[in-house]
Amino acid sequence: MASKRVVSDCRLLPSEKGCTLVIAGTENEVLPVAIRHAVDDHGEEDTPELRAHMKEMLREE
Repeated sequence: MASKRVVSDCRLLPSEKGCTLVIAGTENEVLPVAIRHAVDDHGEEDTPELRAHMKEMLREE
């Protein structure tokens, strides 16, 4: 059975940048990419709080 797919949608978060990036895949694929995007493109700090928040923001596809 295939792993369920999830989506991280940057449009759901307030941003001055107006980012429209959507990342889809398994949680193990999406979460590290979404965290890296938040750090590299939005200037967030990679903290346990950010990781928890990003995980909460994942939605089933």
